[in-house]
Amino acid sequence: MKRLHLCALIGAPLLITLLTACGSTTMNSAGSAGSAGSTGNQSSANTQVPCTPPVKVSLTSNTFSKKSVSLKMGEMLTIANTGSLQYTLMTKPDAGMHYAVVDPNETEHVKFPRAGIFKLSSHEHPAAILTVKVASTPGTTCGTTSIQTVNFASNSTNAGVKKYAFTTKTVTIKTGQGITLSNQSDRNLTLTSTPTAGLGTTQVDANEQQLLVFSKSGTYKISSAQLPGESFKIVVQK
Repeated sequence: MKRLHLCALIGAPLLITLLTACGSTTMNSAGSAGSAGSTGNQSSANTQVPCTPPVKVSLTSNTFSKKSVSLKMGEMLTIANTGSLQYTLMTKPDAGMHYAVVDPNETEHVKFPRAGIFKLSSHEHPAAILTVKVASTPGTTCGTTSIQTVNFASNSTNAGVKKYAFTTKTVTIKTGQGITLSNQSDRNLTLTSTPTAGLGTTQVDANEQQLLVFSKSGTYKISSAQLPGESFKIVVQK
């Protein structure tokens, strides 16, 4: 004997009355699934990728302290030059990083925006090679958030005299954050900070960009040894 579903035996008028009994489960399930899907999408949209601790290497006497390092796409490599040589960085193949010069006693943060395996060396000392493996998974390095770019540029007056200046006069950030200083002039700058911001020796060569991270709260006047009359103020809040 065939078993017939109750809903199949009910006429249209009665079906409307008993719609809850016959159809509400499906409707509510669909509604619940839709709600769950919406919640899932919202949760996924609000999920933030955790940052990765900085990967650090040092350069001394034309030698990297490590043979290879691994990064995620978009993360920074921290390079500390503890020797007396200068290194104008380059990669093979092209890793898409900004022009960077690591001067003696300087620490530089270098971003790798492309995935792949790269040989990092320098124009001056190509024998010193570091293999950098960059995964295609996007990542962020802890403590390397750049809030704003400050440009240093030059303009020629009517008399043909060049005038140099920082294009931004005041920047406000929080501790652990930083700024990107872009030197768009033809002068190399050795940065100075009043009071001392703990940046160490920082030289930003012509056409170079550098990330400056501030770990101490306070108000600092940033200028250069070459052009002390040109400066900008950075306010670091807790």
